[in-house]
Amino acid sequence: MTEPPFVSVVVPTLPGRDALLRDCLGSLHAQTYPQNRHEVVVITDSAREGAGAARNRGLAQTRGELICFLDDDAIAPPGWLAAMVGGAERHPDAGLVGGAVRPRFDSPPPRTCAEHDLSGAVLDEGPRDAGTDEVWGCNMAVRRELFDRLGGFDESMQLAEDWDLGRRAIEAGSRIVYLPDAWIEHRRLADDLRVRSMPLEHLRRGFVVGMRTTPPPDPAQCGRDALRWARHAASARCTRGLTEAAKASGRALGGLARAVRRR
Repeated sequence: MTEPPFVSVVVPTLPGRDALLRDCLGSLHAQTYPQNRHEVVVITDSAREGAGAARNRGLAQTRGELICFLDDDAIAPPGWLAAMVGGAERHPDAGLVGGAVRPRFDSPPPRTCAEHDLSGAVLDEGPRDAGTDEVWGCNMAVRRELFDRLGGFDESMQLAEDWDLGRRAIEAGSRIVYLPDAWIEHRRLADDLRVRSMPLEHLRRGFVVGMRTTPPPDPAQCGRDALRWARHAASARCTRGLTEAAKASGRALGGLARAVRRR
């Protein structure tokens, strides 16, 4: 019988998050995937270099041809790694795969309306494998060959480096596939849920995306989107409206900054 492939799991962490990391590693220890066919590499970002740089350092220490990335505040069910590897094997033309993300709130989340989840909390593309344009760095896997060809995560980015890796993968002719069975729970801490700081974070994220999207976003359309979401935030008292309005404004600013830089 052919042995399953040897795979690596990289977990970046920060100082002071020992309890979170302990829970994450406990979930990885309970995986049904053969213990002798995978490794776990933990990278401590003590210099606050950013998640992308930490993931690059972690990958440099791995041996697998498929490298899975899991955040230290994620909890993987026992079948997660087997589902990730199985999905990669079903889709050999996909250089990047990723699973569903379900939030586990450590404190009550900010209010949203009945139609919207909290921005950045849920990734759900349906019950079947599907091609997509983005998976999240807290729950993704990349083939080493593609990672090396792309040069890894862009270490100059402090936000949206996972989105950028996917963007470059697609531009290089690869595919991204969403795997519903490779789901994780992503813990959202009280510090992640402060309403006052969330719009600024999404403004910055939108700016990064606007700077790198090809073709660049239309500032007028972004402005209309921002206004629509702001109205929704006010009428429905929906935090998602605030964050989406900020993100649209950031995309507009990023697109304008890109246009000015190219002159």
